Amino acid sequence: VRCGVVLAELALTAKTAKTEKIVSNLNLLKEGFSKLGAGKKFLKTIDELSSSVQTGAKSKDDLLKEMDRLAGIMVPELKKELGDWVVPLVQAGSWLKGANLVSTAIDSEQKYEVATRLLKQPHVIDYFLKYVRREGKNKAPDEVIAQLEKTLLILKDICKKPSFAKEDVLAIKNNTQNVLKFL
Repeated sequence: VRCGVVLAELALTAKTAKTEKIVSNLNLLKEGFSKLGAGKKFLKTIDELSSSVQTGAKSKDDLLKEMDRLAGIMVPELKKELGDWVVPLVQAGSWLKGANLVSTAIDSEQKYEVATRLLKQPHVIDYFLKYVRREGKNKAPDEVIAQLEKTLLILKDICKKPSFAKEDVLAIKNNTQNVLKFL
């Protein structure tokens, strides 16, 4: 899940983050996937990306394009190397961090009129809720699973509304932040 959080932060802040932060996140990503047992080829790709960012060989636009390209090969590679169980957890972390960053940006800019279009994802919530209740129970500490399930249920209720208001954006922001604190 932590790897997914870092992936989302990298993707969503690639153009604005300082080089040091990008490199730090790439190092965290490598460390996380290494602990999960990712293969040397996958880890080497992260090292090469980090090196090219450090030396300035890749612009922030290029980094974003490279991450998009890597995302296309990452899922099948991770399934092959680590097993089917890891992909939903990485996706969950990415989705949580993404929802948190987007809701924070909407609130910061007070652009609540775009919230429904950007944040209303009931099918995603249903997918992760089903996963958490089945396979996910044994993949993370009980405390994390309980907070994640509670947050998903709150978000599911919000998604029943035809449109989101400021208080809905704040609820998404605060509840996703509560889960991220555990990670």
